[in-house]
Amino acid sequence: VFLSFIGVAGAGDIITFEANILASEDTSDIVRVEVPDSIFLGNVSKGGKSSEVRDWINNTGNIDITVKPELINSSEKYFKNLYFREQKTKNGTNVPFEKIGEFSFIINKPSSGKDFRRKDFYSILDLTNYTGEILNDLIGYKADVKFYAFAA
Repeated sequence: VFLSFIGVAGAGDIITFEANILASEDTSDIVRVEVPDSIFLGNVSKGGKSSEVRDWINNTGNIDITVKPELINSSEKYFKNLYFREQKTKNGTNVPFEKIGEFSFIINKPSSGKDFRRKDFYSILDLTNYTGEILNDLIGYKADVKFYAFAA
């Protein structure tokens, strides 16, 4: 007895599998953060403050990190008055702001199976003690801040 099985495969019955085949598991420490493209602090007048803005940073690496914001242009005269804090209150008391260059915080590594861990913080531009002259309105004035990350 001769049996023959003939199957016909159509285009809809085929799956292409893909994988990255690695020589060994990569266990090296990865330090990497993701930040928003920009943060708008609103209108700020000499002698005043911006509204407090809630911001975030993602730890997209695989270890706990310390993050420290720094002005790219260290001679920037307005945004050197940028302040940060991790949370508004702790144990019922206000958490004080820290000036850019002095502020840092830790973001734990992402939990197992997660791509990132998010950490919120707050920022404010405080021109209360600014003594320089502001002769014209500076609409859309910007400064670049780099968020340096390193192993905690």
